[in-house]
Amino acid sequence: MRIILLISTIFCFALILASAAGADVRLYTGPLEVVTTSGKGCAGRKGNHQISLVIGSDDAHEFVFGYVGGDTVTVGQLRGPSLGALSLRYPYPDAGRAEGHTMRVEISGTTLRGELRDRHLDAAVDECNFDLARIKLLLTDSDVAAHATYQRLSRQYEAQLTRSTAISISRTGAHAEAVHVFEKALALADKLYPPGSAQLLPYLTGLANSFMRTGRYQDFSTLYNSRIETLNDESVRLIFNHHQIRSLLQVGRAALGREEYQAALDNFRQALLIDYKNKDAITANMSALVRSGRHDEAIAFLEKTEQRLDSEPDRQDVREAIALVAYQKALKEQKAGRTAEAERSLRKAIKLDPGTAHYLVVLARWVHKAGKYPEADALLKRGLDSFKDEPRRKELTEARDKLRQTELILSKIRRAGT
Repeated sequence: MRIILLISTIFCFALILASAAGADVRLYTGPLEVVTTSGKGCAGRKGNHQISLVIGSDDAHEFVFGYVGGDTVTVGQLRGPSLGALSLRYPYPDAGRAEGHTMRVEISGTTLRGELRDRHLDAAVDECNFDLARIKLLLTDSDVAAHATYQRLSRQYEAQLTRSTAISISRTGAHAEAVHVFEKALALADKLYPPGSAQLLPYLTGLANSFMRTGRYQDFSTLYNSRIETLNDESVRLIFNHHQIRSLLQVGRAALGREEYQAALDNFRQALLIDYKNKDAITANMSALVRSGRHDEAIAFLEKTEQRLDSEPDRQDVREAIALVAYQKALKEQKAGRTAEAERSLRKAIKLDPGTAHYLVVLARWVHKAGKYPEADALLKRGLDSFKDEPRRKELTEARDKLRQTELILSKIRRAGT
């Protein structure tokens, strides 16, 4: 019910605007002087702000209507029985934020003077209201400019109200419903502002975040591809890039689960084009190559990645990943009967990651299987001499004991055979 009421608020005000759009309106421009404020978000807000105020009257219904706003002042909707008793509504669906603000003005010739008084906020509230602001504006003698400003401010109000309604819906947890309202808000804002405009950024980030919350990764990627070149704000570009990497990884992992390896790789590689240092993208790309049996490509990819990294800990992580792939390649080669190639791959893994005892154990088994027990035992003994921690020493000791027992059995069999 709350969601329906929030959405209905937008259309209710849209009808009010439509009924007033054909009436005569006058445009006044000039400074709004902020005298006192409330709330803790008011740093730098006192002083003069350039605003536009467009106002008209409906004689048949005996009320005054209009809008006020500026680049640094939130657009507000004016309505009341007279110039001296105007209510000021801001574009929020929550009445506690939207209502309780007033303006009174008087017109003398081409000059409009008056006061704006927002509802007082507690000092702990992270917002800013103008408890008192004085207005002194001059008439702009152009019907064309007046009607154009009226249309612009009314559309700004509708766009901002739609966006703030989407935020309110999202805060209830109804993210699927909110995303459609965010889409409408951006569509309205696109009619107001050119591509690359800073005013579009909150609409873009709102829709982007909503897409990610609802798992609409393909839709976000479409938004990303159409907008990333227009984003001039580095912090917003960072957010979009982060979301795009996450989207590509999610779509790629889904493809990997279906064993669509090339589709998965295409997504993972796009993520790496955005950030070649992203560890999740590196791991995902390696995993797709290995699962598709392309071990040599995986190793070449990781070796190139290592060369591009600056941090030695990161480079070491990649070397250990190369070792793991080389080990998996060795197992595949051993299973196929390519024992010489398997041993070379496994020795490469040991060289890159000498701290993993398991690689040494496997190599010792293979060497023993080839009939070279002394060499196999020497491999494990060197490992014991180099490792000081108990878990790895235990693994090597158990492997050495098992190797010795196996060799005793084989020796008996060989003697019996002769």
